Amino acid sequence: MQNVGRIRSKLNWLWSQRKHPQKRVRLLWRVIFMLTIALTLFSPPCRRVVFAVWALANGALFVLSTGWGIGNLRKVLKGAQTAFRWAFCLTFLVSLILLEGFDQIVAQITNQTIDLLIFNTIVLILLVLIPLLIATLVVVGIQGAMMVGFIYRREEFSKERIAGAISTHWIAVLTLTLVGAVWHDWIGTLFPVKFPLLVVGEGGNPNPASFLIVGVPWLSIGGYYLLHEYLIGATSTHRKLWKTLSARLVMKRFVRGKERTVDLRGATLGATTAGVVLLMSALHLLTSFQSATLAGYLRLRAGLPRPIPFHNSAVVILEMDFASHRRAMTQVSETALQAEVIRKLKQYGVKRIVLPCPLVSMQDLSRAQKRTTLPPTQEDIRRTQRDTPLLAQAIKEAGNVVLAVDGDDPTFEELPLRSSAIAVIQSRTPTFGAGRLPRIVARWSKEPPAPILLYAALKGVPPSYQSVDSRSDVERVNGEIVPLVERNTILVDFESFLWRRKLPRQSYTDVLNGEAMPDLFQVVEGGGARHWLPPPEFYRDKIVFLDSLDRPEQETYIGIISCMEALARTTNSLMHHTLIERFPPLSWVLITVFFGVSVGHIGLRRNPMDAGWYLFPLGLVVVGYSFFTLVNQRVWFDPLVPNFAMLAAFALTTQLTYVLEKEGRERNRTLLGHFVAPEVVEEYVDKVEDLKLGGAKQSICILFADVRNFTGFAESRDPQEVVEVINEYMTALTDAMFKHGGLLDKYTGDGLMAFFRITPPTKEGIGRAVLAALTMQNASTRLSVQRRIAGKAVLEVGISVHYGEAVVGLVGSTTQSNYTAMGLTVVVGARLQSLAEGGQVIVSKQVYELISDVFSADRLEEVTVKGLSEPIHPYRLNLLPTSELVKIPEDWREVERV
Repeated sequence: MQNVGRIRSKLNWLWSQRKHPQKRVRLLWRVIFMLTIALTLFSPPCRRVVFAVWALANGALFVLSTGWGIGNLRKVLKGAQTAFRWAFCLTFLVSLILLEGFDQIVAQITNQTIDLLIFNTIVLILLVLIPLLIATLVVVGIQGAMMVGFIYRREEFSKERIAGAISTHWIAVLTLTLVGAVWHDWIGTLFPVKFPLLVVGEGGNPNPASFLIVGVPWLSIGGYYLLHEYLIGATSTHRKLWKTLSARLVMKRFVRGKERTVDLRGATLGATTAGVVLLMSALHLLTSFQSATLAGYLRLRAGLPRPIPFHNSAVVILEMDFASHRRAMTQVSETALQAEVIRKLKQYGVKRIVLPCPLVSMQDLSRAQKRTTLPPTQEDIRRTQRDTPLLAQAIKEAGNVVLAVDGDDPTFEELPLRSSAIAVIQSRTPTFGAGRLPRIVARWSKEPPAPILLYAALKGVPPSYQSVDSRSDVERVNGEIVPLVERNTILVDFESFLWRRKLPRQSYTDVLNGEAMPDLFQVVEGGGARHWLPPPEFYRDKIVFLDSLDRPEQETYIGIISCMEALARTTNSLMHHTLIERFPPLSWVLITVFFGVSVGHIGLRRNPMDAGWYLFPLGLVVVGYSFFTLVNQRVWFDPLVPNFAMLAAFALTTQLTYVLEKEGRERNRTLLGHFVAPEVVEEYVDKVEDLKLGGAKQSICILFADVRNFTGFAESRDPQEVVEVINEYMTALTDAMFKHGGLLDKYTGDGLMAFFRITPPTKEGIGRAVLAALTMQNASTRLSVQRRIAGKAVLEVGISVHYGEAVVGLVGSTTQSNYTAMGLTVVVGARLQSLAEGGQVIVSKQVYELISDVFSADRLEEVTVKGLSEPIHPYRLNLLPTSELVKIPEDWREVERV
C-alpha cells in the first residue's frame, strides 16, 4: 500500500506540472504530453500496451462499481425513474432499427408481402423482445449510476446526482455509438476499416475508436465530472440546465419606447428536434417509413387520369402462353422450346436475349409456380435435362444471350450453360425499403447490375461508373448522368413511360409462327395510319426477356409481378431515364429546420388544440408540395422527415408549455401561501375568475392569540431582537394552528387572528378549534421553557376562541384585498382575547356548551361588550382534556410538570 501511495503522489505531481508557474515548464509538459499521445497512436507496440491497461482499468471500474452498487442497491435505485425514461426512449429507437432489419430480412427471404404467419411471428418476437430490451436498458442505465456512485461514494449521493449520472452515462454511450457509426459509414469509405475491427483493430492493433468503445466506464465518469462538477454544479439537474438556457433564450428589448419580449425557447426546441430527426434519417432509421411513403405516393399517382408520355420501348417480354406451356410439358421440353425461340430471335437481329435458368430440378420450383399453375412432373424435368445441350448450343450460336439466375442456384453450376452465355445476371431485382421500390446499385465491386449491363450493351459501351464532382445526388453511369435518391441507389419509375402501363409483349407461339407486332408509336401518337410491323423490323436492336416454366415473382409498388418483368421494367426505365430524382439535400434540410422552428415557436405557450390548427395546414402544405413535385417533375421531396420534425416540435413545445404553466401555478401557490392559508390558495389558484371582492356568510370559530406585556418587552430591547423573538413565537403558534386545519387571517404585530370554517356546524369541528388553541398554548409554553433554560427572554401568550356566524371572503380594494372574516363574531372573539392572561385559553359560552364533555373550564365573571345588549360569559379552559376521547401527547404532560 505504501508503494501504491508513492506512485499516486508521483502521478499527481506530474499532472500538476501543467499549471507550473514557469512558462517553459508548462510548455515542456505540453510537448511531452503530445509526444506521448503521438507515440501511443502511431506506435503499434505502445498502442497495444496502453490499450490493454486502458481496457483493464475500465474492466476493474465496471466490476468494482457493480459490486458496490449491489451492496447499495437501495441508494442506486433512487434513479429508477430516470432509467426507465431513458429505456423507453431508447427502446423506440431500437425498435426502428429492428423494424428496418426485419423488413430487409423479409425482403430477402420472401420478396413478397409478409404473409400472416410471418407477421404473427414478428409480432410475437417483438412482444417478447421489447420487455426484455426495456429491462436490459434499465440495467445499463443503473450501471451508470453505480459507476458514478462508486467514485463519489464518500460524498452525499442525492437523487438528483443519480439522475445526472444515468443521463451522462447514456449520453456517453450514445455518443460513442454515433462515433462508431460515423467511423464505419463515412471514414470507412476513405480507409479500409471493417465494423468488427472497431474493437480489435486490423492486425490486432487497436484504433482510436477501440479506445473510445472500450473506455465507456471512465468516459462516463469524465463526462459526469465535466458536466455536473465543472459546468453546471454538482447538485444541478437538467431542469437547472434548462433554466440557465431559458435565461439566455428569453430576451427583452425596447422598441419605440416599449418593452418587447423575444422568446426563442420554442424555436430552439424546434431546431433541436429537426436536427434529431434529420440525424435519424441520416442513420437510416426511417428508411422503411420513407420508402413506404414514396411507394404510396407512386400508387396514388398511378390512379390519376393524366396523359403519360410515351417512349418507344427497347424492351420486349416473351411470355409462355398456354400452347407453348402445354407443348413444353407434353411434346418437347422447356430447354428445346427455348432453343427454338433463341434461334428465331437471332434471325430477327435482337441486341440481347435474357434467358431465365430452365427448371432442371423439382427443388427449384418456386412457391408461386406451385400455387398458380400445374407443376411439371419428374418426367418433364428429365426431358429438360436431356435437351440442355441443345439449349447450350443455341446460346453459343446466338452469341448474345445473358443468363438470369434466381439467387445462388446450385443446379445451375452443373449445367453446360454458363460457358455458352456471354454473361450471367441475377433475375431478381433488388428493392429499396418497405415500399419494395425496385432499385439499381450505382457502384459495384464485382459484376455490374443487370440493368446497367444491358443498357451498356444497347449503347455499345462497356459498363462503368464515375463520380460527378463532389455531388452525392448524381452519378455518371455508362457515360450518362443519373440521379441518386440515396447513396449508391438509383430508383426507377415504372409508370412514367409505358403505354397503358404495359411493356410490349408477345407469346412464344407468335414468335415461332412469325406473327407481326403493332406499331405502338403510331397507336399512341395517332399520327398516320396504323399498321403491323414485321418481326425483323420490330425486334431489331431490342432486348428480349424470355419466360420460363418456373416463374418466380417478387413484390413491387405496382403489385406482385414476375422477376423477369420487374427486370425488364427496370432496364427500360434506365434506358429512357425515367428515374426518380432527389430534392436538393441542402434545401430539404433547411426546409425541415424551418418548419421545425416555426412549429416550435407557434406551439410555445399555446393551447395544444390552438397550436394544432397551425400544425395541420403546415403538414398539408408539405404533403401537397411533395406530391406535386413527384407527379410533375419526378422529384422526390420526402415529407416524412419535415412532418416528424413538426410533430416532435409540437409535442415538446406543448409539453414545455404545460411544464411552464405548472411551474407558474406552483410559484403562484407558493407566493400566495406566504399570505393566506393553504386551503384558500387551493381554492383560488386555479380559479382566477373567483378572485373578486365580496364574501359569504359561514359558521366559524374565531381564534385570537396575543403576546401579553409586549410593549414593555419591546421598550427595553433592540428592534431587531424584538422581531426575531416575535417571529420565533409566531412560527410556533402558526405551525400548531395549521396542524388542526386553521386558516390564518392575519398577523396583528404581536399576535395573530385565525378562524376555522365549521360547515356544516358540528361538535367535532368546534372541538378541533379548541384543541388547536390548546396546542398553540402548549407550543408557546414549550418554547418559553426552552428559552428560559437557554437564559433568553420569554413571552406569554393569551388565546381566545369564539363560535358564531361571520362573512368570509375578500375585503379591500380592486387593486389589493385580503381574505378575512368580518362580523359580530369577530368582535366578540377579539374582546375575549383581551381577557386572556399569559398562558390562558378563554372561550365563550357558545363554545363551552358544545365541548364541556371533553374539556373542563372555570367560569369567569360576565363581561359587557360595547354594542351588545347582553353580556358575554367567558370560560378559562384547563390545559389538559378530561375525556379519554382526546389523546394527550406526552409533551403536554411534560409542560405541565415544568
